[in-house]
Amino acid sequence: MATVETSARPGREYVVGGPPLRLSWGAIFGGTVAALGVWLLLLTLGLALGLSSVEPSAPGSVRGAGLFTGIWSLVSPLIALFVGGMVAARGAGVVTKLGGALHGLVMWGLTAVAGVYLLVSLLGAVVGGIASAGKAALGAAGQAAAGAAQGAAANPEEAQQAAGNISQQADQIRQQAQAKAEELQSKGEETKQQVQQGALKAADTSGKVFWGLFGALLLGLISAVLGATVGVSRRQRAWAEGEAVPRRTTGTERVVYP
Repeated sequence: MATVETSARPGREYVVGGPPLRLSWGAIFGGTVAALGVWLLLLTLGLALGLSSVEPSAPGSVRGAGLFTGIWSLVSPLIALFVGGMVAARGAGVVTKLGGALHGLVMWGLTAVAGVYLLVSLLGAVVGGIASAGKAALGAAGQAAAGAAQGAAANPEEAQQAAGNISQQADQIRQQAQAKAEELQSKGEETKQQVQQGALKAADTSGKVFWGLFGALLLGLISAVLGATVGVSRRQRAWAEGEAVPRRTTGTERVVYP
């Protein structure tokens, strides 16, 4: 007859301190809007203060105003991201410090993407305006050329003289181009070295620019996460961790559980 052995194992208890973390996109979008608004407000204030400090009678004041504006343009996004992180964390509902920091992280990413989009849109508008001005200039040149062609058709002799002058100028340009080509061919190696040096300098400059952008983005991330961590209130932490919230009354002191 087979025997069955049984063993008693101690049971396990699982204590859940609070609900699982869930991102509140409403709070994140609110923090992003707050960060962009505060950044625009502070940037406008910095430009107003910098430009107001310029004195027409003192050209040296332009340097000081530019230095102040440059420093302020670096500090104002950090302040704006700190405020946006606080708004995102405070509006996230039941979260811990870690949950608030995660809300600040996502808010920072959304703000960075929105800032890049606005910057690209602004540059596109500027380039579009320049292109439209170039088209207008080309249209005016085309009209001038058409008027010159009509004048030449009305005066054949002048047209022949103009054609002769053009052919002479073309010969001169051809000779100059040949001389220039020979000169460039003789200096080809030197030009190649100069191009290589220019490319290396451009790469070095681009590397420094990207290092600067990386530092600015990293500082913005730290500011946003720090603001979000500070923005989480004690009540939010108590609800998230399932802790007791002490409340003082006029009579005896009691403990209220969330």
